[in-house]
Amino acid sequence: MTQRNHSRWTLLVLLSASLLTTYAAPLSADIVNFIFDGSAGPGLLAASEPGATGNGSGGILTGGVSFDTDTNELTMDVGWGSGNGFTNLTSPVSLLNIHGPTTDPAPDSYNQSGPGLFTISGIDPSPTSGGFAGTVNIPDDNVAQLMTGRLYLHIHTDTFGGGEARGYFIATDAVPEPGSLGLAGMVASFLLTRRNRPRRLTT
Repeated sequence: MTQRNHSRWTLLVLLSASLLTTYAAPLSADIVNFIFDGSAGPGLLAASEPGATGNGSGGILTGGVSFDTDTNELTMDVGWGSGNGFTNLTSPVSLLNIHGPTTDPAPDSYNQSGPGLFTISGIDPSPTSGGFAGTVNIPDDNVAQLMTGRLYLHIHTDTFGGGEARGYFIATDAVPEPGSLGLAGMVASFLLTRRNRPRRLTT
């Protein structure tokens, strides 16, 4: 490859990368994964509640917690109690909801509270092996609050109606959906084909 052709090839690659950066992301959503955290550490913890509420705990199960930026759906697979590998709550769960927004983002939010925003239905209220697996739609106005740790999941029980355990949503990463990866693959394939195509001989 001549120096001139090499320069053209480099320019084509850089231009394609720029186009991918500009146009690939809007074609599909990102799946943003979350953990729970709080003033007492990771998880849904009674110790993260203001005041004493026992030593119950919960956390994320195998389905994980993730947010689809295209549909605004928050998918959760969470549980609590010894049957799920945590510690038992003091009594059955009377309400599971998402609270916020707090005044500040995480980690300053860990010592702050907010009003209840979304009530979650379809829970298993058992204090020893309860949980929830499903989706919650997050309105556009609350997405930035979710992403910055200003919303938290709150477990209310018969004993502690004001809340027995909580955990703040903390984003950990974003995984591109297949749509944008597919576009990148098509462009890469095109470039390789162009580069490897046999040259026409001239006389």
